[in-house]
Amino acid sequence: MSVFGIPGAAFGENPLGDPRISFTLFFAVVTWVSLRRLVDTKSLYAQRC
Repeated sequence: MSVFGIPGAAFGENPLGDPRISFTLFFAVVTWVSLRRLVDTKSLYAQRC
């Protein structure tokens, strides 16, 4: 099991084997989606103004 969850999943290890790693992956995905939506809404407001 690698220390970082994302490289471990990339190299074919089971990220669900360790709950902490699966939670870290889930949290990273949620954070990434939230940031992308925040950037998209800011760009939409910039276009309106």
